[in-house]
Amino acid sequence: MITRIDVDGFKSLVDVGIDVPPFLALIGPNGSGKSNLLEALRFVADTVDDGFDAAAGTHPRGHGPQLFHHTGAGPVTSFRVTVGMLVASEVGPLPVRVRVVGRLVDDFAVMDEASRLWVDNLEQREWMDRLGVAPQLRKAISDARDAFLAQGGSTSVELRSDGRPDPGELVSLVRKECSTWPALALDPRTMRAPAQRVGKAHEFVNLRPDGANLAEVLDNLEGRRLLGDLNLDLGALIPGAESVVALFDARREEYDFDLVLVGDGPTIPPLLSDGTLRVLGTLAASYAGSTGGTLVIEEIENGLHPTRLAELLRRLLRDVSDLSRERADRPLRQLVVTTHSPVLMSALRERVDGSLILLDPAIHYGPEPGSRSTITWARPVREQATGDDPGVCATPYEVRRLLDTVTGGTG
Repeated sequence: MITRIDVDGFKSLVDVGIDVPPFLALIGPNGSGKSNLLEALRFVADTVDDGFDAAAGTHPRGHGPQLFHHTGAGPVTSFRVTVGMLVASEVGPLPVRVRVVGRLVDDFAVMDEASRLWVDNLEQREWMDRLGVAPQLRKAISDARDAFLAQGGSTSVELRSDGRPDPGELVSLVRKECSTWPALALDPRTMRAPAQRVGKAHEFVNLRPDGANLAEVLDNLEGRRLLGDLNLDLGALIPGAESVVALFDARREEYDFDLVLVGDGPTIPPLLSDGTLRVLGTLAASYAGSTGGTLVIEEIENGLHPTRLAELLRRLLRDVSDLSRERADRPLRQLVVTTHSPVLMSALRERVDGSLILLDPAIHYGPEPGSRSTITWARPVREQATGDDPGVCATPYEVRRLLDTVTGGTG
């Protein structure tokens, strides 16, 4: 799970630092930078997996100069994204950090040699205090680090610009963790189609960001005996939904599914509504990640009826880790969502534990002449602590004010 994100110079993100608890909701109006923060995470994940050059060339919302923060004087010359995380390993929850530094050279994004991943030395442990990590889990994290170092493997690895694979255990562990970071952006059109078998039958598989392999994931969940639990949640969220039946065509090596509706019987995916498919896909992604990792959902309200939204979130939160009392032997599970839904903002507005981050656009003036730009101002919703600078935190009142803006004063 992710514990900390620091970004500087990536799109609208200038000197942004966020502690990431097991549940994190990024709220704010359109254009406030919610997507940019998720894209920074995805850029790191793509760099670890495929190399910086591929990440910069295939980034969904721009490459080259478009990745760098722009001011009135032009783009900045570098960006830096650093992510702290706890990675599941054989020796326990391993503290790791990844840093990706990009530089702009002749209108091309190139990777700086400072880009690397490493085992955290735990000299700075304030993040454990801020996240409320229980003593037992703190000891497990420290013990995992010591045990990993004792194995004599690589504890610091330079990232590659060309994506050539590194055979080391540390890179493999981080790649597995990063594979859960791309945000769900479910596309009902692709979810209605059968899915081709890629791996072995009932082999663990995550839902792709667009949901294209939904049928395969449902079959995987049936093999792991999790489909029955998913059906209970689905029935509570979709009136008339009785059960999902996973299907496999051995001749075509193809997965499919039916949704049994009360009174209508088995219904094929092309006849299901977009909202039903989105709920099903979101639940499938959550159950697929039951072995740990981070589930990221961009604009969780997309395509969902408002009456289902708060209940869906409640069920997703059910299995999210509680670091204040988490056992060291359990996989850590995390949920990160973005939203500007009045329903969710109303449900979350009184949370003051730092799990709610309010994003606002703000005007930034740099030292160079004409370097005026719009940046993302990220503030946790929590009580002002002694020693905090003014404005470092947002208040529930500011969330309510945003809610009034979104609802036209009726929220």
